[in-house]
Amino acid sequence: MKSTLILLFNLFLLNNLCSQQVIELCEETQTAYRYWANANTPGIFYWTVNGGQEFIGESFYVDWNTIGIGKHTIRLLFDNTKCTDEETYYVSVTECPVSTMYAPSAFTPNEDNLNEFWRPKGENNKYFSFFIYNRWGEQIYVSGEWTPETEMNYLGWNGTYKGRVVQDGVYTYFLEWRDHRSRYHAVYGKIVVLR
Repeated sequence: MKSTLILLFNLFLLNNLCSQQVIELCEETQTAYRYWANANTPGIFYWTVNGGQEFIGESFYVDWNTIGIGKHTIRLLFDNTKCTDEETYYVSVTECPVSTMYAPSAFTPNEDNLNEFWRPKGENNKYFSFFIYNRWGEQIYVSGEWTPETEMNYLGWNGTYKGRVVQDGVYTYFLEWRDHRSRYHAVYGKIVVLR
């Protein structure tokens, strides 16, 4: 697990260089950080997280995965026997957002204004697109690429092909998307068209 150095305070030169950090606890993301400080005069640095155990030194290592979800406070006290200075840094640790896509298994495009369109929906995705195939494997619909900003204006497939209503039956879809971390996902499934 790699860690990143974060200059937390440059005491007596810069005041409150950083004020807050947000960390998502995801399997593939970094959760360990090394915070460090320096001063233009000799002295001792005292670190605490949430008022707990005290650590001494110019740097301080934290693996937020072991501390857990919540709002946390790092306090740094600098003491050089002539004067002291104290700074506070806030860290918000959140759960990893889960990327989801849901696809209905059936719809009823029969002009009763209920369940007229088929389309997948999801959360924490950058975009999605899908393709519909008939029982002979012929592609009969292409959605184009939809982003979270544009999908709210998008109705979906209306159960037609070349301007004509398709027969009742089972159709195949291929759904692909990129999640909020740009990872690619794809799935095949079945749709039942009922009138």
